[in-house]
Amino acid sequence: MLKRLFLTLSLLSVLFIPTIAQDAEFCAAEREIWEIQGNSEEANCNRRRIQLNDNIVTVLSTDGFFIQTPPERSDNDPLTSDGLYIYTDVDPQSYGIQVGDRVNVFGGMQEYYNLTELSPRNGNAIEILSSGNPLPEAIDLATVSLDWVAGVDVHPLERYEGMLVTVNQVPVVAATNRFGEFGISLSGERVFREAGLEIDNYPRFAGRGLPETDLNVELIEVDPSETGMDVVYATVGSVVDVVTGALAYSFGDYQIWATELSIEIADFEARPVRARTEGEFTIATQNVENLFDLVDDPNREDDPDENYVPDTPEEYALRLRKLSDHIRNNLGTPDIVAIQELENARVLADVAFQIFSDDAATRYATCFQEGNDGRGIDNAYLVNTARVNMTACYQMPNTLDAPAPLGSGTLFGRPPLVLEADLLLSNGEAMPITLINLHIKSLIDLESNAVQQKRMAQAVTVANFVQTLFDADPDAQVVVLGDMNGFQFSDGLVDVVGIISGTHDPAAARTAPEADTLEPNLINQVLRLPEAERYSYVFNSTLQVLDHILTSPATDAIVTDAQFSRGNADGLTIWQDEDNGGLRVSDHDGFVIYLNPMAE
Repeated sequence: MLKRLFLTLSLLSVLFIPTIAQDAEFCAAEREIWEIQGNSEEANCNRRRIQLNDNIVTVLSTDGFFIQTPPERSDNDPLTSDGLYIYTDVDPQSYGIQVGDRVNVFGGMQEYYNLTELSPRNGNAIEILSSGNPLPEAIDLATVSLDWVAGVDVHPLERYEGMLVTVNQVPVVAATNRFGEFGISLSGERVFREAGLEIDNYPRFAGRGLPETDLNVELIEVDPSETGMDVVYATVGSVVDVVTGALAYSFGDYQIWATELSIEIADFEARPVRARTEGEFTIATQNVENLFDLVDDPNREDDPDENYVPDTPEEYALRLRKLSDHIRNNLGTPDIVAIQELENARVLADVAFQIFSDDAATRYATCFQEGNDGRGIDNAYLVNTARVNMTACYQMPNTLDAPAPLGSGTLFGRPPLVLEADLLLSNGEAMPITLINLHIKSLIDLESNAVQQKRMAQAVTVANFVQTLFDADPDAQVVVLGDMNGFQFSDGLVDVVGIISGTHDPAAARTAPEADTLEPNLINQVLRLPEAERYSYVFNSTLQVLDHILTSPATDAIVTDAQFSRGNADGLTIWQDEDNGGLRVSDHDGFVIYLNPMAE
């Protein structure tokens, strides 16, 4: 129920939620479930009233139940589902519904964010014919084909939506999130975001010649809370011995709403980056996920379901201690830390003081500039004064008030923050270096032209500034880093990272500049990592890189290593409120590169 409310509140402004009028046209006096489900993404009889007779109740949820065609009446077509969700908006047991009942149901048909469901007006629209009937055999998802069917552009799991399913001996590949869901993989491998367009999220762009992903059909989420079971706090590496339930679709993912769940929970610890060796410097980027102080600013446009201001001084103090532990131990006390999603200069000073209080040998200078973000988050730097001399720190010229394309406000909510510094070498010399700290417009509403144009314009603006640095000095030491809200490849709509680095392919995205944006190109240090390490964020149980460090060719020549710390993206969300050191400080992992200017 929590997720349904969250979807309604967060998406109501951009998506039309269909409702079924009580006098809507009858689709038919009686239909079978498989006739309604059909072999396409959208149900037959959508937004019309229908009668479904003599089907078996297989699973009860907290606000509805699933029914399935009795095996003897199934069409046995592998492309059509025999299952359907009945949304009652109340506990179905209040209507006397129990698993094993055979029921008649009359109501309105709709696709609720791609979950096919029928909504009876009230309990009088449900007739219980008999009870205690045997359930259809659960579909073992390990035995079904996950191949896309030629000529039918339908997700391979759609054909089992609403049906009773089971999975055995599969790993947990994404930890339990704030909705009580965790991810499992039918392939046994962790699931990564791939290049191209996600046509399930952006169906109107399908078939336009843009690159498309296969949607990682092996990924399924498990949610026991939807059926009233206790939340299971599953860590990455845990093993599900068995999970059985109904296959639903929620928040962009196929999910098993579990009625039976047996799981072996694995231990989980943070994994720090390695220590510096002699002569090395380290530079890190870390999104700190809405780090706000105790002052509730009434001018901020917080999301209606969020309150970023800590509830108590103790909660704020805990966040500072956890972040200090993370920066010192998990990130190895970097020489420079580029920070995103921090509220103001006072919070940054509190972070620096907390680090000093925990380790008096570490003194960080700070740099913060206020931007335009409605939520009040900005970019900042911590600079280790014993090893780095900060010579200048400023917002990228002409970015604070620059207008966005199509008249959609200012171009940058969080203007890029430029740091000019000298790395203090052991031979007494200094190496000048320029950093550009980014927090690019998010992927929310990416289907809109305004958002695509803004993301492209932000990326082009950054590339143009970097070009001025190269024009002045082709061998300039430049690092562009931060939360770029883009991947190491094109998402099919805008290739933000490719545009900034000068490597984008105009044919691989709907919205792209035609000309080369930068010469020479920047090098993405993420690509130094093994493929299994290329992630900094987990969204819908899918691993992806949002946090990048791009370097000029001259800087790339002295990069000796690159590593993500682990313990944030893979951590349980409940850990962010626990005094457990640097575990789950943020929803983003920190990324560190190592430089050795003195190396041969």
